[in-house]
Amino acid sequence: MSESLTQKPQKLDDIMLAMDVVDTLRHRALIVETELGADAREAAMIERLREIYAGQGIEVPENILRDGVKALEENRFVYEPPKNSLSVKLAKLYIARDRWLRPLVIVLALALLSVGTYRFAIVGPAKTALRDGRAALSTVYQEATQLATTEHALQRIEALARAGNDAVENGAAKPLSAAVRELEAIEKTLATPLTIRILSRPGELSGVFRVPNDAPGTRNYYLIVEAIDPSGSAVPVEITSEEDQKTETVTKWGIRVSEAAFDAVKADKSDDQIIQNAVVGEKPVGALRPVYTDTIDIGDAGEAILDW
Repeated sequence: MSESLTQKPQKLDDIMLAMDVVDTLRHRALIVETELGADAREAAMIERLREIYAGQGIEVPENILRDGVKALEENRFVYEPPKNSLSVKLAKLYIARDRWLRPLVIVLALALLSVGTYRFAIVGPAKTALRDGRAALSTVYQEATQLATTEHALQRIEALARAGNDAVENGAAKPLSAAVRELEAIEKTLATPLTIRILSRPGELSGVFRVPNDAPGTRNYYLIVEAIDPSGSAVPVEITSEEDQKTETVTKWGIRVSEAAFDAVKADKSDDQIIQNAVVGEKPVGALRPVYTDTIDIGDAGEAILDW
């Protein structure tokens, strides 16, 4: 058997005494001549240790003194700090947790609170708005399509539906909501029959004329009209101006008529300020644009102006 297996275990008192011997050797700065051989130097150090302990009234066995000298040479009982490895760094970090753990917990709690608030107050409502808006878009699109009877109305509906679907794809709730509102307004207009009537209220113009810039010797004549629903209320209608091709939703606009038709309405209003034949067209169910009657000479059939 090897020496390591046959060596008897040392008592704790012997180990402590050997450590004291090593400590004495260090702090007493025992210097032995370097020119002495190893055995002579060890014997000299043991003899000197025996004198020191005897002076203190302590009797130390020979084997303890010898073991202490050997331990000094082997740097036993000397603390060597561990290398700064990852495990050592983690251990130091754990030991210092009182300094960093509480601030870290606070920071993480604030971050989680911010994320939760963002998801609850912003992301959640936005997703809900998109989901509800998509459902509303589908419903109003189907209802408006079923009402539409003209190509113009169908084109307007399809354009708004595309805009709404693009908004859904891009996660844009506001454009989606705007598309739904416009489709709802179109659906309401499609479902409501309107009567196109010449204005004849006090303080309101019933007709105007324009002198074109490129034809100063001529005049264009217009009757000012409005769209009235079955309840008698004026309803906004989409009208395109012949002057700049802009389309706006207005409650009154001017339609171009012949000079003879303009003079006839003027004469009709002159006697009692009431226009007897005020109805000049209608906006039927399923259409967005007015259809003018042939009871009055409308000229270019619907050419309009939006301001005067």
